[in-house]
Amino acid sequence: MKLAAAFLALVVLSSAALAQDAPPLSSKDVSVKFKRPPQLFFPENAQQGGIHGSATVLCTISKEGSLSDCVVVEEDRKGQHFGDAARKIAGVTMIALAANDGSATPGRKFLLRIVF
Repeated sequence: MKLAAAFLALVVLSSAALAQDAPPLSSKDVSVKFKRPPQLFFPENAQQGGIHGSATVLCTISKEGSLSDCVVVEEDRKGQHFGDAARKIAGVTMIALAANDGSATPGRKFLLRIVF
């Protein structure tokens, strides 16, 4: 019985390690839904000035499918706050609990690229 429990614990830990080592998922790999329209987060100064850009954040997918621990990894036109806006959009983004290939998404990294 102890051997079976130890094996189960090893499998769970190995699965978590694999999820962290796997390349980040993107919207090409999994269904993405927004709880609020992303347009609501367009940086005000950029919108008023007709300035467009993009930002990419790298996040962790929670067991519920929400995104957490997001960091900006790429941002156009620094100073226009596209990175901050992309992090806010990540806060209203839901990721399917299974990728298109059937693999589980919780615990995996997700790259969210937003074009403003």
